[in-house]
Amino acid sequence: MKIWSTKDVIRIFGVFSGLFLVLLLVLSQIELEPAFKMLIVDVGMFVIVLAVFIYFLKKKKITWQEFGFDEMKFKWAALSLLLALVVVAVGGFLSNALSSLLGLSSSGNAGALDMVMSDKVWLNLLNLKVGVALLVPFAEELLFRGLLFRYIRQNKSFIFSAILSSALFAAFHFGVEALPFTFLLGFGTAFIYEKTQSMYYPIFIHMAVNGLAANLLFLGSL
Repeated sequence: MKIWSTKDVIRIFGVFSGLFLVLLLVLSQIELEPAFKMLIVDVGMFVIVLAVFIYFLKKKKITWQEFGFDEMKFKWAALSLLLALVVVAVGGFLSNALSSLLGLSSSGNAGALDMVMSDKVWLNLLNLKVGVALLVPFAEELLFRGLLFRYIRQNKSFIFSAILSSALFAAFHFGVEALPFTFLLGFGTAFIYEKTQSMYYPIFIHMAVNGLAANLLFLGSL
């Protein structure tokens, strides 16, 4: 089902980028603890992406069920969990190997998150369990699988669509040392979406991967 045009993709990313930039500019002018800012950014990203998709899907008269939120099946949920574990294991190994090869710190992402960790346990819990593990994966999957991968796939092969969308997904996260990990996560979620045509499973994989990383960081902050 072809639902996205080139104009749709440009408009959605344009509106999202514009609103997200405004949010960042406003936060830059407010004196807040970095951990609070991180939570606001995660919540803001989720709200902006969700609002944009609600508007565009309603405008195109496409229901959320038709978009990919229909029903979940246990078989695919179980396979998604297995795929999430593969992404963590293989992606982590490849990222560590690349870091060693380039002489980079393999803890780059963890270090970046450590900079916004708070001495307040409840705030760390909200940041990592709600923001990183739930809200961000949902928003990113809507953008990169529900929009970008689906748009490219309308006219290109799965391999081309998955590689290109995964490369853009990895670039979005910055950090050279994390490229193999984020690319594999993008490819894995594109694969499960291709097989199921459901948004539930890519989101579930992304949440599981982020949730595991968040648990490790949270335990390290105690």
